[in-house]
Amino acid sequence: MIVAGSTLPSNRWALLETYLQMHERGLVDDIAVLRATEIPDAEEILERNGIMKQQAAALQQHAEQIASLQGDLQTWEREAMHSKQKAELEKFKSRLAKLEAETRKNVEVFRFGLDKDRVRIQASEQLESDRRVLAADTEESEDVTETAA
Repeated sequence: MIVAGSTLPSNRWALLETYLQMHERGLVDDIAVLRATEIPDAEEILERNGIMKQQAAALQQHAEQIASLQGDLQTWEREAMHSKQKAELEKFKSRLAKLEAETRKNVEVFRFGLDKDRVRIQASEQLESDRRVLAADTEESEDVTETAA
């Protein structure tokens, strides 16, 4: 079919080539190109193409959902790890507090023992000092007694 003054191609192949070029530029969709080919089962192809596009969209949606769930899982795992670390830290703090209390108790016992030892040493030194004084007094009184005699 040739129309005078028309810019349309004059044969099917040229028309198909024009549709393909327009499709590459995004001016027409694949359905228009397929209909221009005069393929007998074009409607079935279009239907399968639609189904495949729907499946691809559903697949993309599921992939996004999986990615989101993986992100949620990572967040949960981090939170679980932090909770576990926090629990371990609290246990450690508790054990540390018990050790601190026990150490303070032991320090007090040690100080008490030191104080007792200090008192014993001071008493022992005082006793030794008193013995020396007594011994010196005894020697002095013996000297006085001997000189008087």
